[in-house]
Amino acid sequence: MPETTLVVAAAGNVHPLVCPACFTRTVGVAFHRESTTVTSDGRVVKGQLPATGRGNLLQAEVTVAEPPGFDGTSFAAPLLSGFAALTTSPHDVEALARSGTALTPVLQLAQLHAQCSERGGARAIATLHQGMLAFAEGIPAGHRHWERAIVSQTCPECALFLIDWYNALVSLLMATGVPEQAVPIARIAAVLAPFSPSVAGNLGEGLRRWALGEPQESPRRGEHFREAALAFERAVQLSPVSLFVSRLHEVRAELAR
Repeated sequence: MPETTLVVAAAGNVHPLVCPACFTRTVGVAFHRESTTVTSDGRVVKGQLPATGRGNLLQAEVTVAEPPGFDGTSFAAPLLSGFAALTTSPHDVEALARSGTALTPVLQLAQLHAQCSERGGARAIATLHQGMLAFAEGIPAGHRHWERAIVSQTCPECALFLIDWYNALVSLLMATGVPEQAVPIARIAAVLAPFSPSVAGNLGEGLRRWALGEPQESPRRGEHFREAALAFERAVQLSPVSLFVSRLHEVRAELAR
């Protein structure tokens, strides 16, 4: 098989004598179910719950959303194969599908720092930040959208494989008290994945925090609140979770003052 050919196998098809998703040349794929969670300080995090059935996520480099009426992972492979066939570069799809495992050692090291000392929290945040930036350097050139002056088109590959990275980086920057740095990243993510409620919610939260940090008389304060309201309205439209609704009411109340 030529190296340029993308080979996909369902991660749930595991047998003592054969495991197609275990081969190095194969991208293992499984199903997951989408979930949106909210941290105690108001950050929105998109999560993935393993779908019920025979899926074995140990062999999966990537998971895709489980369509209604399916159970297990067998149909996940043709879904990803068909998706890749419609893209301009199936090779990029393979690279992006495998990229998620690159963050695993970074997360493990950050967790170790957080548990080891009184200053572990700061070291953990620094480790995560450095790791996410290093992760970005390995993303194929055609998908490094944050390096472009203008981002105006959706990107199906990034919406599938990289939105969790965008959300995590935005949440990290907000947690470190620099929403003005988080908002440009959140804006890019909102263009790449316009149907993601977590992306819209993170954009609204970043703008809300930026606005709260501006002086009362600053015109930018009102501009940020207005843009935050639009982002939260979009998030509520996509997923009317209680936090999106309450944040929308808070922003509207600020604008009414």
